[in-house]
Amino acid sequence: PSPDAEQPPQVEAGDGAEVLENASGEEADAGSNLMLHGVAKRMRSLPSLEPLLELLREVVEGPASSIEFVPHDVWLGEPETFAEKARNDRSENKVFLIENLSAFPEEVGEHRIVKALPTTEEAPPAATPEGTPAAPTTMMSFTRVPWARREFWAKRAFNFLLPDIVVQDSFTTACKSMTLHTGFWPAHPQRYLGPYIEAEMVAFLDVLQLPFKGGESGGGEEEPGANKDDDENGGARVPAPLLVVIGGGGFSGASGEEVLLRKLELLIGLSRLARHEPDGLTIALGGELAVAVLACVVQLQMGVVGAYATKDATRLAVAEAILEVFRDGEVSVQVPVDVVCQEVRLEPKEEAPPPEDPKDKKKAKPGKESPPPPPMEPTPLAQQTFSLGQALAQAAQRPISLGYSSGQECFLSVDPVRGLLTIARGEPPTPPAVPETPEPTEANEGGDVAPADAAPPPSAPKDGIPAGWVVRDIGTQSMAGLHLALRRSKGVVWNGALGLLEEEVFRAGTRSFLSAVESRLAGDEEGE
Repeated sequence: PSPDAEQPPQVEAGDGAEVLENASGEEADAGSNLMLHGVAKRMRSLPSLEPLLELLREVVEGPASSIEFVPHDVWLGEPETFAEKARNDRSENKVFLIENLSAFPEEVGEHRIVKALPTTEEAPPAATPEGTPAAPTTMMSFTRVPWARREFWAKRAFNFLLPDIVVQDSFTTACKSMTLHTGFWPAHPQRYLGPYIEAEMVAFLDVLQLPFKGGESGGGEEEPGANKDDDENGGARVPAPLLVVIGGGGFSGASGEEVLLRKLELLIGLSRLARHEPDGLTIALGGELAVAVLACVVQLQMGVVGAYATKDATRLAVAEAILEVFRDGEVSVQVPVDVVCQEVRLEPKEEAPPPEDPKDKKKAKPGKESPPPPPMEPTPLAQQTFSLGQALAQAAQRPISLGYSSGQECFLSVDPVRGLLTIARGEPPTPPAVPETPEPTEANEGGDVAPADAAPPPSAPKDGIPAGWVVRDIGTQSMAGLHLALRRSKGVVWNGALGLLEEEVFRAGTRSFLSAVESRLAGDEEGE
């Protein structure tokens, strides 16, 4: 576009190059693809790196002999000349700052198109009051760039320069699939992590105390002759598994199944930490994720649940995810043994009646079909805590098959007292003996968890939560189980709320566990 033409609004680097279109969809700029020549002119809508030249010169003043800014029309307009200059320059430690590569849709993987909205000359835009934002004059859309085109562009762009090494030292960029960092084409450069990303990873490994090298204080290989069952003083070491707590919800909405599948991917990914945990991994479930596992895998009736629980494909996906969780290492899954529920009743949803059209009255005929019934929405009523011990005990008496792994059928073993799910391969597990009274639970100092002599919550029916009730939070016995698992663990990785955070009354489980984590971080239970 001409210099006097109005330019689109500026965007952050990484959003991809843009092409301005008029209302009819025709490009105002020539060419739908960014070619190698004349790219610098299109940099008006993206941040240029040229202002960083002086700052970079101050940073590398000692190690670098000189620094030079290179626009796109230099290193791409005359690639052979620039490549020969960069490779054959006799001055050592020379730095070339290349212009922002986000100008290329092939680099960021997105083609951003800005369309001008149609306007009429007869009706000029009305003046808006002071302080009121004007109506938008452009509309933005995105299209994906195929990987074949991206890698072909990289091969052509770096055909003469042929970089040997690419150092990735930004977590923000590392989370994006930039072509230069992730693409594969003939003679692509070797990729290495920089010191900033390495420092972040070392800190993460040190926090988790994983048994491979992270830093000076990180784990390493065990000394020859050392007994992993002995502590530093030679005494018997108490196993301390890593605790992973996963909650959250949002599975009942329009895109609930997609949200559930993403949560299952996270569950499987975190379960891979068991490969590096000598004492195993304990995964505690809460929120709507626990309801999904109990309904789809353990096959308990969990009251009012989302539509995902009625679909065979979704139930199979949840079962396969649980089987995948048990694939590596020593893993146990802890589910709630009691839940706080809210009674709901479906009532017609009130909607404003549509305006009557006089023409419809004239066309109305006797015997016309009645309008469809209004949609139903749940109305909350009473609240009650249900114990799942009896329902879990009934589930433990029957074999629950998860499928096959490595040629063996895998079954789910249920501990109804502690709410632990483990795996048994080959043969169904022996049903556990269910005690007549539940195990007493321990209370924390704040009194959030019911003490051992407190009356247990009423038991749900043998099948689970009765119809008309929806699970909102974990109960006090489940809180006590989480606190005990936290005290016996080496650390915790936590994702997602344990109850319905939108309502104050259902935040008790999340706040109770958060208080326990804060107490653990403060070292209040170091003696134990």
